[in-house]
Amino acid sequence: MTAKKQTGRGIMEKGLLTEEFRALSGTLATWRTNPELSLMDKKRDKGRVLQFVKGLRFSARIAYLIRDILEGKDLHVSWGHLIDETGASCSPECDVIIHNPGWIRKWTTGAKHPIMDFKFIKCTEALAVISCKSLTRSVDEKYCKALRPYKIKNVFLFSECCSPAAVGRLKEKAKAAGYAGFYHLYTIRKGASYFEVNEIGILEFVEKVEALVVRRKKVKR
Repeated sequence: MTAKKQTGRGIMEKGLLTEEFRALSGTLATWRTNPELSLMDKKRDKGRVLQFVKGLRFSARIAYLIRDILEGKDLHVSWGHLIDETGASCSPECDVIIHNPGWIRKWTTGAKHPIMDFKFIKCTEALAVISCKSLTRSVDEKYCKALRPYKIKNVFLFSECCSPAAVGRLKEKAKAAGYAGFYHLYTIRKGASYFEVNEIGILEFVEKVEALVVRRKKVKR
């Protein structure tokens, strides 16, 4: 039996667009579903992988996946600060910035294989910002407010995971706080040894990113 074509996109295209996100879900979920690793985190044992390291890994992987989506679209994806229109102030840290090519300055270490690659970007050149979070229980309502002076219309909240019961509440809170959307890779219950990939939400996020390219072309016209 041939694969049934679904509304908008066929099952093959959907699978290809989301496969790397699904793979990332499995990679990250291992650190939450493995009982021994989870216990180390819970007890805050010495020798555990620190949470900020996991957070950096997550946001970097999301940035790389977005670069793949935008390959050949003449847009860049960076970690950094936005600079306001007057050039007088920096925004809060932006885990992922989708922007037109170029930057004011970049701080990098190493010419060929940089460990750090942090950019300062004019806010007028930015199309979107993605704030990346790990296990999400609440929404940072101050973040969007802090970005208002930088006139970013699309601020997305992207979470590694959350409780299944929290999804609706987090979406509502994110919308009320000014985010363009709340998305997550997977859901997991407390103490569970399994997780559920958010396939529909991941595809929606991919389409939101693709839509930025369409809007950019219309503005250029």
